[in-house]
Amino acid sequence: MEAPQLPTLILSKVSDKKVGVIIKNKTGEVIEDFQLRFSNFDDQKQLAYLTKLPRETVINAMFHVRNNGSEATTIPLRGFDVTVTDTTPVEFLIRMRGIEQSKDYAQFFSNVNPVDALRESLNFTEFIYSEPVIEWDDTTQLAVLDGDYHYDDSEQRRKPDPAWLRIKLANLKPSPVCYHISHGIGIKAYYAARDGYTAAELAAIAGLHWLSQDIR
Repeated sequence: MEAPQLPTLILSKVSDKKVGVIIKNKTGEVIEDFQLRFSNFDDQKQLAYLTKLPRETVINAMFHVRNNGSEATTIPLRGFDVTVTDTTPVEFLIRMRGIEQSKDYAQFFSNVNPVDALRESLNFTEFIYSEPVIEWDDTTQLAVLDGDYHYDDSEQRRKPDPAWLRIKLANLKPSPVCYHISHGIGIKAYYAARDGYTAAELAAIAGLHWLSQDIR
């Protein structure tokens, strides 16, 4: 017996910033035909709501099309039980933008391994905006312990020495996958999920350990 036809979502690259979206019904008739921006959160949410697809699936499919411009991606729509025909592993996406720059124009880094995507972003030296911000959505896979020291000018002498911070970071428990001194003399320690703990849980534990050593 022939399997029933399913509605389909077809994504194709229109430009470096826009993706073409076509939705066909069970008979192959086009019922939706429009364009969205690749890196716009509201557009991603709109497509996920319209197709009943998980947002992560939508993001991965959109950026698969962006990175493979001549190859359209077709996804069968099964209501809330949807599978993607592309079996490529889901890539973890990291955004880099200037502190005052819109997310629409962020630089993207992706890898099936969140730590590799993070390291690629940290090693990127061609970013043209000052005070780059690195961000992502899924803190179960990757999270950061972000510690800042805020004092007025009269308390400047109390700011920690960067060498002391590096020693403390090297001995931080649990151990981060990487770390660095942040702008303004603070810390950033990055965690990936492991040993049954989410990345956010490991970062929270590390925060308690840091506070036990330095309560400023």
